[in-house]
Amino acid sequence: MSVTSDFVQQTSVDTTPRHHIFGRPLGSCTCHPRPAAADVKLVYPYESYPDSGAVTEVAEGIFWICTPLPFRLRAINAYLIEEPDGWTIIDCGYGSEEAQRQWESVWSKNMKDKPVKRVVVTHFHPDHFGNAGWMQEKWGVTPSMSETEWAFANLAANNLNTDAIDLRCDFYSKNGLSKALEEKFRTEVFRYSSGCPSVPSSFTRLKDGDELIIRGARWRIMVGRGHSPEHVCLYSNDLGIMMSGDQILPEISPNVSVWPIEPNANALGDFIGTMNRFRMLLRKDTLVLPSHRKPFRGVHERMDQLEHHHHLRLEEILSHTGAAGISAGDLISLIFPGNLDGHQIGFAMNEALAHLNYLMYAGKLIRRQDSAGRVRFFRA
Repeated sequence: MSVTSDFVQQTSVDTTPRHHIFGRPLGSCTCHPRPAAADVKLVYPYESYPDSGAVTEVAEGIFWICTPLPFRLRAINAYLIEEPDGWTIIDCGYGSEEAQRQWESVWSKNMKDKPVKRVVVTHFHPDHFGNAGWMQEKWGVTPSMSETEWAFANLAANNLNTDAIDLRCDFYSKNGLSKALEEKFRTEVFRYSSGCPSVPSSFTRLKDGDELIIRGARWRIMVGRGHSPEHVCLYSNDLGIMMSGDQILPEISPNVSVWPIEPNANALGDFIGTMNRFRMLLRKDTLVLPSHRKPFRGVHERMDQLEHHHHLRLEEILSHTGAAGISAGDLISLIFPGNLDGHQIGFAMNEALAHLNYLMYAGKLIRRQDSAGRVRFFRA
């Protein structure tokens, strides 16, 4: 993405409202009821985050670090797994000098100057992939990631997707974004290149269902969709641990986006479909190591909350769709209240379209485009 990887919305893990950007209360899903998945409620085993340049051991030989971000999420989690002959790193952090200094400090103080054997990248967003080129140069390690994420990183680095600002502005304008908000987006958006200064020359492909052996444990590659095109999660059933990247987050909901290069995508359908698949695979007592906020248990409950959150939003959109129809731009003030910065405005438009497209594919809305290319959605 040309901006940060995550435009997220605060949600409540205890069903009481806590507003931040897009806050909405969550509860049990009445529109799509499910049997109670959860013998394990949401629990956060760690009270505090690791200090800058420090690590927290979350399981034997598995360590959690936080590296800085220049936007509202403030930090991203990365994870290290120690093996007898070296280390595996999961996610690289944002490609800034500050983050690189933290990596240098952790490598010197905590990684015992042992070699980095493998770097796994969950997805192409700059807070996850940004230091991949630096790590390749420093440690000679090629990133392991899915093919589509590798391709999208190269599109972004060459201004053909997220940094195609004129294309995005035209797309947002035709989908109802006001001129004032369009200008705010244009002037405040974070460029992909600001967080990913170099792209490695090659990669090692990871596919859904692949297995990695790390520290003697089997880690299954589970591909998620909706937040990014082919997002890699790592799950060890033996250890009961999942590294979820941005696919499943506590307290905040991952951005689900439609982009101008695929305007008819059903990203929200992909996201909900991923959770349906993951429910069948994940142990209820899984310790989830996410890319933002704190590690947690209670993944089934959290997925139920995330799905219900989106269904509430879909119902809200339908209730406000009158005879004149509705556009993504109309939804900015309706479901994304607050003083959004330009960085967030782009993600708000992308996510509004994800919900409108979902309703279109569900047969609830019809998409119409006039001769000038302006798009509105009407009740079916």
